[in-house]
Parts: sequence; structure tokens; C-alpha cells
Amino acid sequence: QISESELGLLGSLPYWGLTVISPVLGGILQRSSQKEVLTLCLVANIVCCVVFSYSSEPADRGAAKIMLFGSRLAIGLTQGAFIINTPVWIDEMAPMASKTMYMGLVQAAVPIGVVVGYLTAGYVTAAGLHWTWAITLQALILAPLTLMYLLLPYRYTDNLFTSPRLAGERAALFGVPEPVAQDEEFQAKRGEALATQETATGLSMRGQVGTLFANPIFTSITWTLSVLFFVVTGVQYWATRFLVDEFGQEKESVLATFALVAATGPTAGVILGSVVVDCIGGYDSSVAQRRKALIFCQVFAVLATACGAVAGFL
Repeated sequence: QISESELGLLGSLPYWGLTVISPVLGGILQRSSQKEVLTLCLVANIVCCVVFSYSSEPADRGAAKIMLFGSRLAIGLTQGAFIINTPVWIDEMAPMASKTMYMGLVQAAVPIGVVVGYLTAGYVTAAGLHWTWAITLQALILAPLTLMYLLLPYRYTDNLFTSPRLAGERAALFGVPEPVAQDEEFQAKRGEALATQETATGLSMRGQVGTLFANPIFTSITWTLSVLFFVVTGVQYWATRFLVDEFGQEKESVLATFALVAATGPTAGVILGSVVVDCIGGYDSSVAQRRKALIFCQVFAVLATACGAVAGFL
């Protein structure tokens, strides 16, 4: 048994883990094989899920809480590499004409995963099973997916210009097997873009963070996403209990209805927005196109804010 404040803390711990580990993993991913780092983190995430599922086993309440909160924090820590690398991989690997669609599909996978987990945990507990069965199922699903990712060739997962595992490909294409940061000739062949990347790599962590937050567009988008996740996470914790207690609905019908709305709304919006942005020229072709894409996003952000304000009075 945990209190409401402890429940909120439990829900926030993965995000704290992501916040702490992200700057560290960013540097590691720049210097190492991305596939190996991600595979290691995914395996660790499976282990943390298993530990989390056994957190109710200890008879001592204090030990059980430590196990519960510690494993939950570790889940966030081990998710960092995948969350960081995914948009980078899309930017490097996706076709120019459909980059936004790739990014949209990844973003759509987040609410779909949340809703599937919400439904699974809800119906598991409604059926009288212990909630830990849902976490165990998550670990069982992650295991074959991690193996599939591990079997992918490095050329499909790693950055050609930084991964130590792609030295042979670099030698075949450029005559230089060493990573970017260790070879000036290779930098020259990459030109201005490579020099910019090397400059960013050479900055300290504080310098890189300072550079990012000096950019008003980055700062605005970051704050927007923070507010969005604040609302989504709050609704996720609050909606089921509110609808059951205040409207007297059956838990099963509330789970199904909320899952339908939560899955179709964000997913349809992300995919539709990605298609429209690609249709108007994408976001990575020119400064003018990026400005057009940002204006489009701003219009829909205003509409979303207006809808939220109206919903608060219903």
C-alpha cells in the first residue's frame, strides 16, 4: 500500500531517470556503437522490469518500497539511450521526403504503447490477477524485440561517421577508417557540416546544454513538450478514478473508453500532422520550410490550448 503522493512519485521516477542520464548517454552514443549501447540498455531495462515485478515479494515494507522505487527509477535510466537515439537515427537514415512521417510514427508509438499498457494493467487487475503480471508481460515482449534489434547489421543502426564498428565502410567510401573525432583528413572530406559536428562534440556538457538553451526555438519546443506531458501524465492518473467514482461507471467500460480516446486522438494527430508537414515541404530542406512548419505547428498548438480551456469548464 502506498499513498497518493508516493504514487505520484512512483510515476515520475522514470522521467527523473531520463533527465539525469540523458546528458551522459548523449556523449556515450557519439563515441560508441549505437547498436551496442542501445542493446545493453534494453537488456538492462528488461532486468529492471523483472525486478519491478517482484517488488511486492519482500515481507518487509521498507525493503519492498526501496525495490519498487529503485527499479522504477532504473527503468527510466535504461530507457534513455533509445529515446535519445531514435530521432537522431531518423534524421540520419530516413528519406528526405518522409522524415516527418518517420518521426510522427515514432511519436505515435508512444501513446499507443501507453494505452496498451494501461489496458493490459487495467484488465489484469480487473480480472483479479496481481498487477505485477502486466510488468512481467512487458519484459517478455521486450526480450524478443531486443534480440531482433541485436541481429540487425551495424550499417542499419549505427552512424557511419562516428561508429567504431563501421571503420570498414568508412575506409571503403573515404579511405579513412578512423572515427570523425580522430582524423583531420576525414573532417576535411566531410566539409563544413562535419566541422560543425566536431565543434559541438568538443564542447563540454555544460557548453552543449548552454548552446541549446540559448536557442529560443529549442527552448520553446522543449517547454511545450514539458507542458504536454504534464497534462497527459496527470490525466492518465486521474481519469480512471474520476470517471469510476464520480460517474459510477464500471471500471472495464472506463478503461475501454479512455483507451479508445487516448489512442486515437494523439495518434491520429501525430500522423496527420506529419503528413501535412511533409506535404508542405518538410522541416529539413531550408530555413523557409522550417519556418513554415513551425507556423503550422503554432496554429495547431493554439487550437489545442483553446480546446483544453473549454474542456476545463465542461
